[in-house]
Amino acid sequence: MDLSGIFIDLVADPDDPWVAEIQLCLANLATVRVFPCTDELPPWPSAEGQSPRVVVVHRCRLTSQDMLRIEEWRNDSRFTVPPRIIICHSPYVRSAELERCSRLADLVIPEATATETLSRHVQRLLAPEPGLEVKATQLDPHLALPLDVCSSDHEMRAILWEILTAYGFTVTAKNNPGTERGPWPVSESSRHRVLTVWDVPVLEPDWPELLRRQSSLGPVIALLGFADRVTVARAKAAGAAACLDLPFDLDDLVHVVARVSAAAKSDGPAAGVGRIERAHAVLSGPVRPGGDTRPRRGRPVARWEFGA
Repeated sequence: MDLSGIFIDLVADPDDPWVAEIQLCLANLATVRVFPCTDELPPWPSAEGQSPRVVVVHRCRLTSQDMLRIEEWRNDSRFTVPPRIIICHSPYVRSAELERCSRLADLVIPEATATETLSRHVQRLLAPEPGLEVKATQLDPHLALPLDVCSSDHEMRAILWEILTAYGFTVTAKNNPGTERGPWPVSESSRHRVLTVWDVPVLEPDWPELLRRQSSLGPVIALLGFADRVTVARAKAAGAAACLDLPFDLDDLVHVVARVSAAAKSDGPAAGVGRIERAHAVLSGPVRPGGDTRPRRGRPVARWEFGA
């Protein structure tokens, strides 16, 4: 999709390195204008005659005043077509605030993994008609790397295998490395370059070393149940090509698998590395109304997207 001439406004603290990663991700799509904001959200930030198609707001906390401001943006009479609004939030934002915000914004996503999925969602929101956005499956699955899906949870392995096989990828399902306190099991596909989708056991102290070992066989997409800045940065430092939080959006997973596989084929970079930050308390992300979920250890594994 050609987004040349399109403005994306980023309302955030430009001194936050995590925001810089988000800005870099968006800059690959369209012209990004940054509106510094370290306190309450401002009135409509854009200049007259230069309306953005998308406004991305990064917030460490969401207040009642923020909600009112976003509602003002939604109802601004100067625009026949209001811009689409995406909220990137930190784990400090409370669940009640996220639920309320999800009714005002087109998309609410956690900050730590936003750079993995923002490009897909911006193109989806700007598609002239539903279904015309760029599809992750434009990568021929038969030209992609073979996939290993790894999890200590049988249901998770089955879901990952089912999803990726349905898209035409060649998939092998494995138990997590270290489950039997042995080395990572090596399949026939792993004797050559392989892409691993790994349900990371972040409560195990040696998971970074296991990730580092598997990354030597090919790129690893880390699925994280505690995807705050610290965990994502540790995973990237250990060699993860990309990180997604649990629950994951099915289309996000396929999008990232296709992107990482294509980058690996061309030996290009798949993702940037964030900075190390002190840990936050982590909240589960909102699920869009009507979304279908499947249980795993008391939380959904995946969410289905029904449009915005």
